[in-house]
Amino acid sequence: MALSLQSSTNQFSSKRGIDKAFSTGRWLTVCKTLVLVVAVVVSSMSEVVGQRSPTLSLTLPVLTTPAAHRFQNPPAQLDAQAIQTLLREVEAKHKEANAKLEYYSYILKRTEHELNDKGEGKRYRVHEYRVFPRREGLQIAATLSENGKELSPVKLAKEKARANKEWQKHRKKSEARGQKSEVTKSDEGKAFPWFDTLDFTAMPPERIEDREVVILSFRPRAKRSDDTPQKNVDKFVASLKGQVWIDPVEKIILKFQAELTRDFSAGGLSGWLSKAKPGTAFTIENMRLADCRWVVKRVDSYAIGMARGPLWLPHTYRFRVVDEMSDYRPFDPNATDLFAK
Repeated sequence: MALSLQSSTNQFSSKRGIDKAFSTGRWLTVCKTLVLVVAVVVSSMSEVVGQRSPTLSLTLPVLTTPAAHRFQNPPAQLDAQAIQTLLREVEAKHKEANAKLEYYSYILKRTEHELNDKGEGKRYRVHEYRVFPRREGLQIAATLSENGKELSPVKLAKEKARANKEWQKHRKKSEARGQKSEVTKSDEGKAFPWFDTLDFTAMPPERIEDREVVILSFRPRAKRSDDTPQKNVDKFVASLKGQVWIDPVEKIILKFQAELTRDFSAGGLSGWLSKAKPGTAFTIENMRLADCRWVVKRVDSYAIGMARGPLWLPHTYRFRVVDEMSDYRPFDPNATDLFAK
């Protein structure tokens, strides 16, 4: 996907952000499983508790130029070789374009729904943030409103001051290490392009908003001893089935929809504390701005799984998180005030 997916089910370096939204131990373990995998399948994102996650080779948002023509007569069926060629072209396009949006902030409206055993809503929370992506580590976010109520001027000023302080610390660390990425245990092992662990089938093409769109369905590829995924992110992707909508001219993923086909746990203590179950699903939608930049528009995640509660007894959890992104704008990474106009 350019899915290195910098998309956005986003993790934040914020005392008021995700840590507050998922304040109970149950929600924290839930997020460490689902947000780890969904966020990674959408971008260079991290776990809620701050551990860096490996990224896929598809990164959103992306920047492209408008195509001069449209794919007027798409083939009714793409063979396996043509599908792989298209996916590699899409991956390369997203990699190339993503760097041009490195210093773009955006507004994130996050709605968190806690569900009962029947999937019915028990309660929900809504927060709005101004998010500043970082090349490494957690994204920095300043809370703007909570449950539809804007922060008071005093609280908002504190949030902005905290975000600026976090960004300056990030700058100094980046300069000290010469922008070299840290090597972590999660980065070890054989790397897999995200699509190499899946089998794809071409579906009848569709026309979406005056665009001819290629639709590919996918499912887990039969395991082979020589290419068994080792990383958590690869294992997760290898467990998905779903569909991807691609603009074959601009090489852009317009929509990515996937569902977990088998139990997934991250391994280690996190995996023991919680696991995602089949039925866990997410949808990523992208949009083109007026200046022809392509960005993430919406990420809708639904999770069902097992988490350990009091006395380490397992219980089933269900929740839904909807992220809506808007107001993308460039910011000066060298500025002392990220919010200065």
